[in-house]
Amino acid sequence: MGREKHRKVVLLNAVITSALVLLWIVNVASGYDWIQVQHGVDINFDWDNNLLEIKTEEHLSDGWRYLGIALDGDSLEDIYVDFNSPPQYFFRQCHTGNQVLPSPFPAGSDKIWRVSKMPGPRLVIERNDIKVIDFTFSDENCPDGNWRTYWRSDFKTIKFHDSVHEVSAWYRVAREVYKGSVKSLTLNTVGSDATINARND
Repeated sequence: MGREKHRKVVLLNAVITSALVLLWIVNVASGYDWIQVQHGVDINFDWDNNLLEIKTEEHLSDGWRYLGIALDGDSLEDIYVDFNSPPQYFFRQCHTGNQVLPSPFPAGSDKIWRVSKMPGPRLVIERNDIKVIDFTFSDENCPDGNWRTYWRSDFKTIKFHDSVHEVSAWYRVAREVYKGSVKSLTLNTVGSDATINARND
């Protein structure tokens, strides 16, 4: 009886372990691999092959709240989105002042942002699967002529601005796959594509 009981315990442990491994694989494949934001830290990020998803927690800050991302070691926000009324945005090395969005952000308890840098160059920002900014860099749209070289750069890092008003809480990386003129999206495990550099400003 002792040997049979031991065999059943071993079998049960094997089943539980297999179930946990399967659950982990499903979660990763489904994109539930959120990483907690470390503000003021450079993160390796390949803009040409990935897009960025961010979960914000706006209750963490009273009053002024924003999303601020610096690129390639900059200390200032290159991508800035102000959540207050009226909502505004600013892209450094392009705009000379904040740009007011024509309509308020879509409602929703969970605020998940998707930021994609596309050929053009072009930035597309979605909130809760609704496109809120679709901006193409050009001489017509950018008073600052530095956009020509800056936004055509091959950016390799991002950094969430270190401020109590920057409300990014979690992030993950998703891979863009282009098939003709249609872009499909598959989430990728973060470990191979985004690692945190031990560097602070």
